[in-house]
Amino acid sequence: MIRINKSLALLILAAAFLLSFSSPAFGWGNTWLGMSIESLVNSARWRWGLMRIYGAFVLNDAGYDSDIYYGYSGEEVPDLSFSTGPIVRVFLPISKKVIFDVSESPDYVFYLDTKRERAWNNRFRGQVHFAFGRTYFLAGGGLSNVKQRLSSELFINIRRKENDINGMFFWQLTRHSALALRYTGSWLDYGEAAYGTSNLAESLNRAQNRLDLTGSFEASPKIRVYLAGGYGSYVFEAPVSRFKDTRSYGVYGGLEFVPPAGLEAGRRTVEGGISLGYTYFDVLQTGLKDGSGFTGDTDVRINLDPLTSIRAFFSRGFNFSVFSGLSYYLQTSYGTGLSRRLSRRASLSYNLSFSRSKYPEEDENGTPATDRVWKYSTHSLTFNIALKKNLRGTLFGTLGRRTVQGIPTERIFVGISLVYGYSAGESTMPAGTIF
Repeated sequence: MIRINKSLALLILAAAFLLSFSSPAFGWGNTWLGMSIESLVNSARWRWGLMRIYGAFVLNDAGYDSDIYYGYSGEEVPDLSFSTGPIVRVFLPISKKVIFDVSESPDYVFYLDTKRERAWNNRFRGQVHFAFGRTYFLAGGGLSNVKQRLSSELFINIRRKENDINGMFFWQLTRHSALALRYTGSWLDYGEAAYGTSNLAESLNRAQNRLDLTGSFEASPKIRVYLAGGYGSYVFEAPVSRFKDTRSYGVYGGLEFVPPAGLEAGRRTVEGGISLGYTYFDVLQTGLKDGSGFTGDTDVRINLDPLTSIRAFFSRGFNFSVFSGLSYYLQTSYGTGLSRRLSRRASLSYNLSFSRSKYPEEDENGTPATDRVWKYSTHSLTFNIALKKNLRGTLFGTLGRRTVQGIPTERIFVGISLVYGYSAGESTMPAGTIF
C-alpha cells in the first residue's frame, strides 16, 4: 500500500500555520495570485454566510463510440456511453489573508452494453491559501479514485487511485516580477489492472515528487515572461519494476499572453502560452539508456477579429511505459484549429491533431522496442451553444486513426455534452513543469 510522507505533509502545514502569523497583510490583491483568488471568491454565484460557492451539473460525452477500445481488443466494440455528476467548489475566506478552498466532483460512467466498464468515480481536493502583502503560500492535497483511459499507449479502462500533497511559496518581488517555489508529491495505485498476462499495477504503481523554481517578469500588460528549473524523483513500488526508478532534471522558459480587459472590438489579440525547454530523464539502473531532449507544452490562440480565431498547440514530454520490459517513451503531440463565432450564443470549431511515440532502441532485456511505436491523428468538429443563461451545450464529432506496426485502426465518436450551473475557473499559477 502506498503511504503519504506524513513528515513532509506536517512540515508544509506547520509552515503555513507560522506564515499566517507573519507580517501584517495589506489585502489579498498585492500579488498576482492574491488578485486571482480575490477574483474567484468575489465572482462566486452563490453565498451562504462566509462561504462562496460554485456548482454545476455536467453530462459529459453522451454518445456513440464505434470502438471503445480503439482496436486493442482485436475486434470492434461499439457502444453508447456517458458520464454525469455534479462539480462543487467552496471558498471560505476567514479573512483577506486566509482562504479555505474545497472541491468535490463525483460522477457515474455508463455503458449500455459493456456493463463491466460502468463505474463510480470521485475527485476531491482541499487547499488553504495564505495571501499577504508581497507573499503568498498554498498548502493542500487531493484524493482521486477514477476509472479512466490508461494512456495513449494502451487504450483500455483501468482503476487509478492517486493521493497527493502540494505546497507553494510565491514572492512578489516587484509589481512586475515574482519568484515561486512549488512542490508536489503523489502516490499512484492502479489496483488490479491487467492486460493479457501483464500486471499493469506492478508496472506503474509508484511514488513521485517534483520541485520547481520559477522566475516571472511582466514585460507588458499583455505578456509575462518566465524562466524555470525543476527536479523530479520517481520510485516504483514493485521489485520487478524498480529498474524504472528515475530522476528528471529540466530547464524551461516561455511566455504567457494575458489580454487586458476592455479591448475594443476588432483588435487582434493573442491568448495562451508558450513553454519550451530541455529535459534529462535519468534512469537509475545501470545499462539502460537515459532519455534527454527538447520538451514543451504550448497552446496559443490568435483572435483575428471579434468572430474568428486560429489555434496552434504542441506538447512533448516523457511518460512511463505500461509494458513490463520498457521504462519510458517520449510522446509528441501537435495540431491546429479554427473557430468561428456564429452569433452571441453559438460558435463552431474544427481541430486537427497528431501524436506519436518514440521509445529507447532496446528494452530491459536488450530486445528491440521499435515494434511498440504508435501514431494517432484526430479530426474533431465542435458546435457550442448557450441554451440559457446557466445552461451550455456542445455537439461534437471526432474521427480518429491509430497506427501500430503499420496497421491502421479507425474510431468515430459522436456525442453531446451539457453543463448546467457555474464552474469556478482556475486561479493564476506560475508556469507548470514540462518534464
